[in-house]
Amino acid sequence: RIDDICTAVKKRADKLAYANELAAGISTLAQRHVRAEAGWAGNLMITRTGFPSDLVPCLLAVDAKVSFVTDNPHHEETINIEDFKQGHVPANALLTKLTLPLKTTGIFRYYRVAFRKWLAHAFVNAAFRIEVDPATKKV
Repeated sequence: RIDDICTAVKKRADKLAYANELAAGISTLAQRHVRAEAGWAGNLMITRTGFPSDLVPCLLAVDAKVSFVTDNPHHEETINIEDFKQGHVPANALLTKLTLPLKTTGIFRYYRVAFRKWLAHAFVNAAFRIEVDPATKKV
């Protein structure tokens, strides 16, 4: 479930510098009851139909990876999230894992502009992550 991602990210705040910001960005997806029932895999798979996902910009910004199996359940493949829409995942794929790299430095921001907060397609979705040197505060 999408809410489970938010919970897991917040629990790793000591290992992920921007955990709270990432969880806040993910929590803008749909409404609470949808996030409590809907899965991240379904959200990603529906993007193949042209449906815009609010989750994808967040995942792109944090260099997420997704794993899947097809006909052979013992052969799991992992790809970067940016390759997901480029035909690297077959139509019969079953998404099995979502991996978010843990980074102790960096700044993350997510922006969404829509007609309404929920139940409206975004006009603009953007997520950014930059690495900042903790000592010098330089990018």
